[in-house]
Amino acid sequence: MGSPVSDDLYVSITTRDEFLQGEKEVTFLSLLNLFFLVKTSATEIIFDYNNRDYAGIIRDVQNTEITVSLPGLEESQSRKGSFRFEILNRYYYTEILIVSFVPGGCVIRFPQVVHFLVRRKFSRLEPDNLTMRFIILYSPIFETKYLEKNLESRFGTFMAEILSDDPSMRIIYNIFIDEIRKVSRDFEFRMIYKKSPEELSLMETLMKQGQKPFFIHDTSRLEYYIETPSKDSLMNYSSYFEELNKTLNKRKALGEMDTIKRNDMRSFLVSFLAIPYFMFADVIGYLYVYTSQFDKYFISPSQAEELYLATELFSYAITKIKIRNSVFNPKATPTRIINISTSGLLMEIHDKILFKYLQKHKRIKMQLHIEDRVLEIFGEIVRHYQEGPNYFMGVLFFKSAPDHIQQLEEYLYHYRKQEQLELAY
Repeated sequence: MGSPVSDDLYVSITTRDEFLQGEKEVTFLSLLNLFFLVKTSATEIIFDYNNRDYAGIIRDVQNTEITVSLPGLEESQSRKGSFRFEILNRYYYTEILIVSFVPGGCVIRFPQVVHFLVRRKFSRLEPDNLTMRFIILYSPIFETKYLEKNLESRFGTFMAEILSDDPSMRIIYNIFIDEIRKVSRDFEFRMIYKKSPEELSLMETLMKQGQKPFFIHDTSRLEYYIETPSKDSLMNYSSYFEELNKTLNKRKALGEMDTIKRNDMRSFLVSFLAIPYFMFADVIGYLYVYTSQFDKYFISPSQAEELYLATELFSYAITKIKIRNSVFNPKATPTRIINISTSGLLMEIHDKILFKYLQKHKRIKMQLHIEDRVLEIFGEIVRHYQEGPNYFMGVLFFKSAPDHIQQLEEYLYHYRKQEQLELAY
């Protein structure tokens, strides 16, 4: 609610100032025709009275008064209010004076001015039972172009597989294992999503909070535990050590860190690396890679960072496969389309986790089910909001398969003509 005005997408506008800065209609006949249209089409109006919104419809229109049906309207001494509605590709707003209250509504004085905003270049239609399926398109994972270029050059085969609409989990896993073995033959996948905070080790807690690879280059040297890593993408116990220094004297803080180091050495560790991996935005586990005193070699910071890149691709891949199975697979429940035009659409989803993930990974490939056809269109999510238990996302089209936008335009044209004929009768 309260999003900026967009020419192309449905935008809810709730502030009075936005309307007053827009255009206005003051001609009596134009206003009379407008309210008759709102009445005959049973367009919903949102009636603001005593700082509370009531949904209703116009029941009757006369030259001097309009009767409005508003279930649940609670009468008070106030006689002022406002209402807003959307019709004919415009969003209207007017301030009103209540003449009297009637059962289930009220009678208002015929407004002398109505403010409106043109909502979008291409009007939206709301066809019944229109659905689609979608899959995410790759969006940059990292903030710097350097890391993204490194992904493309370093993990070409990996990237090629995850960019497909139907990536293979078996191929993804095998590629990932090959990358891990380039660093060490000793590794484990550890799941932590079912663990309570009390069950997590100190390292797991810090790694989950930081959501970065936890890296110790050399377990025999304390500085690798307490000093900030040379690479910003990596972390260790340095933040924990800083907190210890605030509550303990430095000697005791160093003593506790030395105990942690000695425990690692008793486990015959030389180097170790713990990289979190995600399903959507949640850490579900981590890759634990280590070298021991039997190997007698160290994992380097560069190797740690390279494996971190591969793990990020792995996280993206397993999330994409999850989305494919839940909303793109032909056997999955299709996604409902609320309204649509040739420039974009508004879709409804019910998964909160997916809703949050799509706010970051905004580009999607859609398959729209239009009568007996399936139209392939690409879009970007440019708006999102929540109403009750449901989540809504506005998508702006930017590309389509050959002629598919034209086919959509033809469908919307015929649907609009049929809708006008039905209203005429």
